Amino acid sequence: MENNGFASQYIAAMLIEWRAYLTYRLELMVAIIRRLLSPIGSIVLWSVIYAATGTHTLNGFPQSAIYIYFLAMSAVTASVLNVNIGFDMQSDIKSGDIAGKLVKPFSYPWLAFAVTLADSMFDFLILTVPIMIVASVAIGYHINPAFIGMFMLTMLLGFIISSLIFFTAGCLSAYLINIWGILSILQWGFAILGGRMIPLTVFPPAMQTIIQALPFYLVYYLPVATITGIATPAFIGAAMVEAVEWIIALSVIAYAAWGLSKNKIMAAGG
Repeated sequence: MENNGFASQYIAAMLIEWRAYLTYRLELMVAIIRRLLSPIGSIVLWSVIYAATGTHTLNGFPQSAIYIYFLAMSAVTASVLNVNIGFDMQSDIKSGDIAGKLVKPFSYPWLAFAVTLADSMFDFLILTVPIMIVASVAIGYHINPAFIGMFMLTMLLGFIISSLIFFTAGCLSAYLINIWGILSILQWGFAILGGRMIPLTVFPPAMQTIIQALPFYLVYYLPVATITGIATPAFIGAAMVEAVEWIIALSVIAYAAWGLSKNKIMAAGG
């Protein structure tokens, strides 16, 4: 019964977040339209690049794949990158709201994770799924049902990785006046090294090796490569194992970072 009560607290927080989303219907519609239009710039840019090089394939990445790749990337981006957890922590720490949350009968890190998980799940249902449906209809792409389960699993792994990274960055708010710059650098890191702007296979082999030694590509590129079928099952399986390893390592770092920042907050009278 205690475990049920423990879980119900975080589920209640997630439901409150969903209600807040549904309250602002106009903003929701704007978000859907923006996500549907966002891949157009990338598709046009890469179409120009292919035309300028006079080739239909760059490092094994065919021009015909750019449409589904960037449409799928837009859909995935809506759900997996959990930068909000960092901004929310900064707001709580700088405003002093964290003091009230620390004395409540639940874990602040788990509460922060539950709230942003609610955001991600809502975005998945309202943004990711519709975009994938539009993509499949608009360009006639058939999504293999066998990939859907693995696709959702890779998205979950990516969400956890990004959550741990931005949570750790959020802990720096206890020491720094503003961490907006750090969060922005991380966002760009995910965009460039995660495959959002440049498909991983387009990079030179040496650069691909460096990128695959970092966790960024596991958040964006892995789910997209899974649902579009541009990656081999062997690559996907190895990447998922790597994602689990990163989650373990990042969990240890996040735990240590939270312990230090919490002590700093308590020492300052929070």
